[in-house]
Amino acid sequence: ARAPGPLRSYAVHRSAFAFVSMAIFLVAAVLPETSRQILWVLGLLVTIVPAVVQSERLGGVAPIDEQHMVERMGAFTIIVCGEAFLKVAIQVSSAPIAHIDFVALAFQFVLTFAIWSTYFQDMPRAGIRRHRFPPWVALHLLVQLCIAGTAIGVAQMVAVDPATRLPASTILEVTATLAVM
Repeated sequence: ARAPGPLRSYAVHRSAFAFVSMAIFLVAAVLPETSRQILWVLGLLVTIVPAVVQSERLGGVAPIDEQHMVERMGAFTIIVCGEAFLKVAIQVSSAPIAHIDFVALAFQFVLTFAIWSTYFQDMPRAGIRRHRFPPWVALHLLVQLCIAGTAIGVAQMVAVDPATRLPASTILEVTATLAVM
């Protein structure tokens, strides 16, 4: 933002959005839970929406380094997949061996590998067109949330005695996030 150049205006505006977002999160920290959650959503929107929209009104828009973006989003996907598998592994480590559903554990492993291999089979070759960048970023966020949601559901499945009937809410968590993904 302090450097001269065509992106100076854009950087100043993005810094302002980041500052406003920070202020919202600071205010949220001292509020009761319901108000805090509402402000968290607002703070996230103030952070994410301008970055996704990349409006020309903010000044010159930074050029998209396609290779860098694909690499960063790929690294993030690997991290989220790893965290998903770790969530299930932690759940398994705290349950008695008789109550571990190894089918659900294998399902999480296969699912994580399938997401990873599908992602890296397609993403590097798909490319990013400038007009498709905002939905591409937004859909990446959705995929990451679905990976995490699926892991939460599978973690609940793994620690249940295999002979026990699963609650409908657990089944819905897994199937809904997989369907959205």
